[in-house]
Amino acid sequence: MPVIFVAGTPGVGKTKLSTQICAASELRHVNISAE
Repeated sequence: MPVIFVAGTPGVGKTKLSTQICAASELRHVNISAE
């Protein structure tokens, strides 16, 4: 749910942060699916 939190937080530079979190979340999903 951190992606929603960041996306809902106004401010400059949040886009890059949310992108990193989104990428990290995708990696987690991939790792879980791999297992």
